[in-house]
Amino acid sequence: SDLSGLNRLGLVDAQRRDRVGPAEHLISYADRVTIIDHHIEGDSDIPEATDYVVDEVGSVSAMIAEQLKEAGFELSEAEATLLALGIHADTGSLCYDS
Repeated sequence: SDLSGLNRLGLVDAQRRDRVGPAEHLISYADRVTIIDHHIEGDSDIPEATDYVVDEVGSVSAMIAEQLKEAGFELSEAEATLLALGIHADTGSLCYDS
């Protein structure tokens, strides 16, 4: 398929190529690559990255929930549940130190 029109690629919870998985080949096609992550200690090996949204919180889901709340978005029950599951998974059921 023709990927030449790929405008923006978002990499969530991944600042290193080995965390991107099978989508790694898309990086070279994107005009903009945005990294959204909660691991601030990591150095990125993705020089194509044009935008970073990195914050030291327990999960990317928490970052997204906070930004949606600040923007005044109302989440459906299903959307809120999915974000809660992301927080639950990324924080080890709220037991990890981070």
